[in-house]
Amino acid sequence: MLALVAAVAVLSAVLLALIARAPLPVRAAGAYPGASAGYDISWPQCGGPYPSLSGEWFGIAGVNDGKPLTENPCLASELAWAQQNPAYAGLYVNVAYGLSMDGPLTCDPDDLYCQAYNYGWVSGQYAYVTALADTGGASEEVQNWWLDVEVVNTWSDNVGLNSAVIQGTLDYFEQTQGIQAGIYSVSTMWDGITAGFAPAGVPNWVAGGNDMFDFGTCGRPLWPGAQVEVFQSLSPDGQYDVDRGC
Repeated sequence: MLALVAAVAVLSAVLLALIARAPLPVRAAGAYPGASAGYDISWPQCGGPYPSLSGEWFGIAGVNDGKPLTENPCLASELAWAQQNPAYAGLYVNVAYGLSMDGPLTCDPDDLYCQAYNYGWVSGQYAYVTALADTGGASEEVQNWWLDVEVVNTWSDNVGLNSAVIQGTLDYFEQTQGIQAGIYSVSTMWDGITAGFAPAGVPNWVAGGNDMFDFGTCGRPLWPGAQVEVFQSLSPDGQYDVDRGC
C-alpha cells in the first residue's frame, strides 16, 4: 500500500498542469432530465463496438477493470464516447472492502473502522488520479461520478466496516470540487453489504429495472429518503446496460 500511495503522489504532481483549470459547478441531484436515456460501458466492452449515442443519449464509463485499484484499459476511448453528450457524461468506480493504514486518518493498528475508511479514500483517490492520467485530463470535465457497490466484489461480514469504506470513498469525491458523487447498486445488494447505510444527500443510480420503460424503479431508492437519479435495465438484445433519467 505504501507503493500505491507513492505512485498516486507522483501521478498527482505530474497532473497539476491538467487540473489547473477552474472547477465546474456541482449539479444537484436530479440533474438527468426525466426519461432521458443512455448507456454505461466498461472493460467488458473493450475491443467491441460501443453503443450509439445519437441525439441526447448520454454515456457513463467505468474507470476500473472490475475491482478497486485497477485500470480499465479502454477508459480513454470510452470516456471520449461518453463525452459526445458532455453535460451528462459520467464515470463510475468499483468499490470493495479493504484496509489501509495510509490515508487521511491516522489509525491505531487495531482500529479497523479507521483503516477501512482510509482504504475507501485511497481507492477513490487512485481512481480519480488514474482517470486524469489515462484520459489526458478529460475526466476533469466529468461532474457525475458513481460508486459501484455490488456483491461481485469482496466485502466484510461486518457491515459497519463496509459502510466505512463506502464513506471514505464518498468523502474523497465530495471534497473534490466540481463532482457530484452517487451510489450505484441494487437494493438487496446494498442492504446485504451495508444493512441500510444511508449517506445523506447522496443520489442513487438503481439497477434492476425490468426494461427501459420501468420508471417505477425511480420510486425504489437504495435507502429510504434517497433520490433515484437514474435507473438501469438491459437493452432488448441483452448486449448493453441501458440507463434512464428519473
